[in-house]
Amino acid sequence: AADKVPPGGYEVTAGGGFGISNTRAFVVSNNDMVVAAGDHGSIGKALELSVGSTVFGAVNGDQVNHYKFQAKKDQRVLIDCRAERIDSSMDATLVLFGPNGRKLRTVRDTQCCDPVLDFSAPADGEYVVGVYDFVFRGGANYFYHMSVASSPWIDFVIPPAGKPGSNDQYTIYGRNLPGGSPVDGLSIDGTSLQ
Repeated sequence: AADKVPPGGYEVTAGGGFGISNTRAFVVSNNDMVVAAGDHGSIGKALELSVGSTVFGAVNGDQVNHYKFQAKKDQRVLIDCRAERIDSSMDATLVLFGPNGRKLRTVRDTQCCDPVLDFSAPADGEYVVGVYDFVFRGGANYFYHMSVASSPWIDFVIPPAGKPGSNDQYTIYGRNLPGGSPVDGLSIDGTSLQ
């Protein structure tokens, strides 16, 4: 059943009378889904999202797609834009603007070749994230799957492997971890891990 498939990226093939297809990336998410439509190529026309949602979209050449969302002061939000990881031609870049309209951060090539923007909101208010191809290419093959969430994010586990069925202990490192505590001196791209 669909509700029993864990969120994440999968490789899918299709078989039929003419054989088996090449594999394609397929993403399963438990966030609210939004399909980007209409003109949201400027900050003033940003498409509204909520924290805990995922948007599917594509960029046209020379275009930045904009999305706005509300965040509370000190809320840690992670924006994960999958493009190359799902076989898109897009070299995605994210840019974040604060409630005052000033650019807070730009990221590229964080997770494999895709951007993940991790920030703690400096104030209550509306934030805008823009997504675009690094060299402003676009078209049907320049699609993306972008999540805006405050859910847990696992960066790595120590030890990285174990015996099946064992009761060994593992330490999980990541962000927004339930019951997590900051790790002194351990950060990724300037943001601390728990």
